[in-house]
Amino acid sequence: HDAGNVFSSIRSFSLRQHQHSLADFNYISHGVGLGLRYNTAVAPVRFDVGYNLNPARFLVQSDGGSAERALSRWQFLFSIGQTF
Repeated sequence: HDAGNVFSSIRSFSLRQHQHSLADFNYISHGVGLGLRYNTAVAPVRFDVGYNLNPARFLVQSDGGSAERALSRWQFLFSIGQTF
C-alpha cells in the first residue's frame, strides 16, 4: 500500500480521500501493487504492476464540448538495468 500527493499549497494540505470536484486534486491518492525482480547475466530485470484505488477525475475540453475522464487504475512498468 502506498499513499501520497503533491498539493498545490501548504494551505491545501488535507487527509481527504476523494475529490470534491473535477478541478480539485488536493486529496490523498491510494494505490497497491507488486513487483518481480530477476537478476540476469546482463542486467537486472523488473516488472511492477500497480492499482490506483481512487484515480483522479478531470474535465477534457474538445471541439464537441467537454467530457469527464479518469486516470487509469492500472499502471505497468518494465525495466532493464539498475534503479536509481
